[in-house]
Amino acid sequence: MDIRYFVSGSCSTIGTAFCMQPLDVIKTFYLYQHEVSTISGCVKHINKNFGLKGFWKGYSASFARSVVGGGFTFFWYETIRNYIGSGDKGVKSFFTDSMSSMLGRTMAITIQCPLSVIKVKLENPIEKSSNTMASIAKDIYRTEGLRGYYVGLLPNILRDVPYTALAVPFYQQYVNLFETFGYSKTNDWVNFVAGGLGGGTACLITQPFDVIKTRAMSGYDFGGKSYRGIVTGMKYIYKNEGLKGFSKGLSIRLSERSLGQALIWTFYTKVKRLLNAE
Repeated sequence: MDIRYFVSGSCSTIGTAFCMQPLDVIKTFYLYQHEVSTISGCVKHINKNFGLKGFWKGYSASFARSVVGGGFTFFWYETIRNYIGSGDKGVKSFFTDSMSSMLGRTMAITIQCPLSVIKVKLENPIEKSSNTMASIAKDIYRTEGLRGYYVGLLPNILRDVPYTALAVPFYQQYVNLFETFGYSKTNDWVNFVAGGLGGGTACLITQPFDVIKTRAMSGYDFGGKSYRGIVTGMKYIYKNEGLKGFSKGLSIRLSERSLGQALIWTFYTKVKRLLNAE
């Protein structure tokens, strides 16, 4: 077990989270309410009421989550992958990367779930700007108990684990494709483009679970009731918004995920090289 994988994962995710935080804030507000119906309207609302700093609401929780989630995700991914053996390029390699990233991400999501719940609540522009991680954590415990820190865990796993299980091996396959054309995997732009393509492909498949997860964690009103489970959430969205409801926020999430994966893999491979963890 090499701690350098944890450090590389944390550093890459921290940098990426800072760059992507504005898109996360916009997406959370867009999915939470119905008064502002366009993404551009959400941007104007946030800027008008909170200024530029409003686009980085919740970054303190993002930072903490990045250290824990990013670190553990890449640590377990690399550890399990090295144990199983990456295999040759092709189907076996795709399966190995998928299984390694899936197991690593599942453990990371479970560990970081309380931070994810706090992060989403902090990002919501409807929340008071004076709220802190500590105050929201106390409020969750007071109103919902320990269970409140894990609300939305299942849809989060159903979204993130399949997403990671697809995004990581697709990234590796795109890197392999570039290598067949004579480009090195140490080239930053190769990692950037391969990461973006892998992230975009996986995003399209896992979109419905992101809608449910974001609404569940932000305290969305499911017909006068709090979140009661993934099936109830899906039925409510389908009844009130139809299939279109599951694609809400897709454009911003596709931008966020593609760019996010592009940055993560660029940063991660660079930090790995600096730490001689290749």
